[in-house]
Amino acid sequence: MGQVLSVNESLTVPFGSFDRVLKTLDFSNIESGQEQKFYAPGTGLLKETDVNGNEEVVLTNMTRLSP
Repeated sequence: MGQVLSVNESLTVPFGSFDRVLKTLDFSNIESGQEQKFYAPGTGLLKETDVNGNEEVVLTNMTRLSP
């Protein structure tokens, strides 16, 4: 399940700096743990971190594929 925490975050990751970032809290009633995820318009997932701070994934680069 997920909950929107903010739609106007600013975030910098190795790939760049972004405004108007969507911040969500993802959780499950079956499994323990919660994750915060950050999404930028036109880019997608920028950062994912568990709320305990034990694990973090950030966008460092991106390759656009030709159609």
